[in-house]
Amino acid sequence: MILFFVDDSGNTGSKLDHPIERIHWLVAVAIDEALVRDIDRAVYECCCRYFGPSAASSPGFEVKGSDLFGGRGWAEKMPPAERIECYSEVLGLLAPHDARLFVRGINKPAYATRMMNLGRKPQPPYDRAFQYLIESIDAWLEGLPTQTRGLLVADEQQEAGRRMVHQFNQWAHQGTSGGYKAGPIVRLLPALHYVRSVDSRMVQLADCAAFVRNRVAKIAGQPKNDSDVAVLNLWARHCAGLVIHDRVWP
Repeated sequence: MILFFVDDSGNTGSKLDHPIERIHWLVAVAIDEALVRDIDRAVYECCCRYFGPSAASSPGFEVKGSDLFGGRGWAEKMPPAERIECYSEVLGLLAPHDARLFVRGINKPAYATRMMNLGRKPQPPYDRAFQYLIESIDAWLEGLPTQTRGLLVADEQQEAGRRMVHQFNQWAHQGTSGGYKAGPIVRLLPALHYVRSVDSRMVQLADCAAFVRNRVAKIAGQPKNDSDVAVLNLWARHCAGLVIHDRVWP
């Protein structure tokens, strides 16, 4: 079985005209079940080195991409170079554990315009991104040589959790409709698990990947400072080669 740990970036809820967060990103980190304990332990050990065992073991500790990159939260007192080094070590755990990345983005202004032209009310961007994400994941699982199953574990969404659990159960049995590649969902188990990111290092790892993907899109290949260069290097070195699907809609 393969576990897919999901988190997002650029979430502005139903606000589709946010001036900065124009794309709602959803990223899934795929890890074989046999390797989950190893990579989880490796994330913990990395955090122990940079934040100390006491902090890394505390109930409220969480390694978040935005905090680590911006020097907030637990990373507030870390110098920039050390924060980037820590970020690189965290993302550097993906490749050695045979991780794969699935990325879906919803361009919110373009989506709003498209729905307006069709005379329809837009769904929350999270819902649409999630549907496209599971369609691409299930199609990938179908293409594997064995009858591999998948299980989704996502960051808790206060506004979407129950709605998406119900919707996913319907998709798992009836297939998706009206999407980019709508069709039956046959390899993902009909059980969507939401957890608080603070309680899952694997979801935190997905958060770190999602944050960098968001920043890469904003830079658009034109870095303006050392921070931008660091972001592009993080994605190129640790993430780009692991991507199975990466698409923004519409």
